[in-house]
Amino acid sequence: MNIHALPESSPRSSWLLAGTLLLVGALIASEAGFDIVFNAISGGVPWIRVVLFLALGTTGFFCAQRTGLRLAAHDLGHPIAAAFGIGLLVALYVATVDLIVFRHFLPPSYVAYFSGHSLSERMFSFMLRAFNESILYQLFFMSAVLWGMGLVWRNSQGHIPKAAYWIAIILAQAIPMLLNEAPFYPPHLTPIFLLYVLVRFILAGILWGFLYWRYGFVTAEMAHVSTHIFLQPIMGYVLGAG
Repeated sequence: MNIHALPESSPRSSWLLAGTLLLVGALIASEAGFDIVFNAISGGVPWIRVVLFLALGTTGFFCAQRTGLRLAAHDLGHPIAAAFGIGLLVALYVATVDLIVFRHFLPPSYVAYFSGHSLSERMFSFMLRAFNESILYQLFFMSAVLWGMGLVWRNSQGHIPKAAYWIAIILAQAIPMLLNEAPFYPPHLTPIFLLYVLVRFILAGILWGFLYWRYGFVTAEMAHVSTHIFLQPIMGYVLGAG
């Protein structure tokens, strides 16, 4: 099926795509929550995670429809190839950050994870996590923040300003990442470590938000998930998991 060919203007195709994304995400949520805040709210109870996930995802879809954000890939001749290409570039970027630039600042627990889990385990876990993170952070959080700003901030043409999109993109990645990376924080935070969190975890997520805005949520989702197809073998090889 050519995702690029899905008619975004058709309510049926939009709801079908949204339903498919949320169904897959709900199945993942039934097994693991991944996000710290999401787990805290759901109390670690699988059925509550599923209900909460569906509620957040549906809310995100509602907000996306009212802010000009689209689910289906658009404005790309070959959306799947483009998404996987972006995933490869992001994987090389992250590997460079972790294994070269900030290698001496990696928390021991972070390194131990790669040493203690097989490649298949890591790929499976991180790809599922990436899938649901995109729905929670971009589809829900980014769309909801943008919708909220759009209620009070419009330009002279009645459109949401580009600055509002950038604010929503940044907040939707920065806030969750700062919270979710807390278990890896050293006892005494330093500016260099916060720089690492920014460069390693936040900038890539800003890219996912930009892709969602400009090329559709499915493009961002595919790029995010495919990153781990390329990243996990590199990280495992260098850090000793193989």
